[in-house]
Amino acid sequence: MEIRSNPRFPPYLRMVNLKISGSREAQVQKTALQLAQLCRGAAKGRVEVLGPAPSPIDRIRDRYRWQVLLKGSEQVAIHTLCQQIIENQQRLAKGDIRIAIDVDPESMM
Repeated sequence: MEIRSNPRFPPYLRMVNLKISGSREAQVQKTALQLAQLCRGAAKGRVEVLGPAPSPIDRIRDRYRWQVLLKGSEQVAIHTLCQQIIENQQRLAKGDIRIAIDVDPESMM
């Protein structure tokens, strides 16, 4: 627990991994950039937004994968931000793009 508290990992703060995937890499990257921009604008400094970046395993079953990581100690702020992502999902996820929200992920793969 001491190791997790120093760099601040759960349960000492909340993390959300936003996973963006699709069949066209350029569209996945564009969506990831738009999603990160939305998060930064809505977070107002209360939630740290890292990325976007390609996932460690950047392609599975002909689907490209990118991710955006959210970190923060205010659970309400993270919940509000996730709600805004859900509300804007149709506008962001065009075509075969999928956005998945993974709260306190066990793995970043």
